[in-house]
Amino acid sequence: MTDLPPPDDPRSWPPPSSGTPDQPTWPQPATAREATVDELAELPPPGAVPTGTVGEHATVPLASGGGADSGPPMGSNRGLIIAIAAAAVLVLVGGIIAALVVAVDAVDDEPPVTATEREDPTRPAGGERNDPSDVALEEMLTLIDESERTMLRFQETVAFAPDVDAVEDAAAEAAESLGRIKGELLGIDVVGSYDDALRTVLDSYVAHLEAWETYAAATAETAQAYLDETGEYLQAINDTADVFLRAMEQELPDDIPQDLFDFAQRILDRGFRGADAPNGTLV
Repeated sequence: MTDLPPPDDPRSWPPPSSGTPDQPTWPQPATAREATVDELAELPPPGAVPTGTVGEHATVPLASGGGADSGPPMGSNRGLIIAIAAAAVLVLVGGIIAALVVAVDAVDDEPPVTATEREDPTRPAGGERNDPSDVALEEMLTLIDESERTMLRFQETVAFAPDVDAVEDAAAEAAESLGRIKGELLGIDVVGSYDDALRTVLDSYVAHLEAWETYAAATAETAQAYLDETGEYLQAINDTADVFLRAMEQELPDDIPQDLFDFAQRILDRGFRGADAPNGTLV
């Protein structure tokens, strides 16, 4: 797989914040305004009931005894209304805070969907293989696909990394995975009618994988290595990618099983032929 351009600025870890502790980014509740002396004077006395037009306050108290029950005094009603309103505000604010917590947890627990998960290469159909070379090729392509996914995941994780520790952790994980895959590739039993072609393809890909493994291991030591200021890592990655692409296109016979041919083409289009390929996603 060829490389994605590294970030232009190492300070992209962490990304700039849109707010400060003194200036939060979400809306804050408005501060209650204190009533003026004139407004307080207009309030009705306890026990008074409203009469007349809207905005006027009755000054005649209800006659004691007889008639309908006037209910609790206005002061009690006002207190009840204020209590209900305050409870509603608390419920609303509590819901917003809970939603924010859930959203943050979701972001932390679920990494972004990667390009490898959005677009899955066509898998081999499997089944019986008459030529042992076909068996070896299927095993080889499956491991190459896993390796390419590891490289893509490494780049995409770094792109969303919040700090240098996350960059180095992602690099360490990638280096470990690539080392394991390399061991499995070297353990393939390369036999059959086109075993020489398979060895050429295998050797070229292992060299490409090792270039990525070196890059990831260096980044695991220090995130600054990911920027590859001298260009040595990305140069090795691109050079070995070109060799592998030529080996795949020139060495494999034309009569390999169709499902293996389709699988190989999909891998090459996705990671080695660039964005101009029918299914290319990388430059």
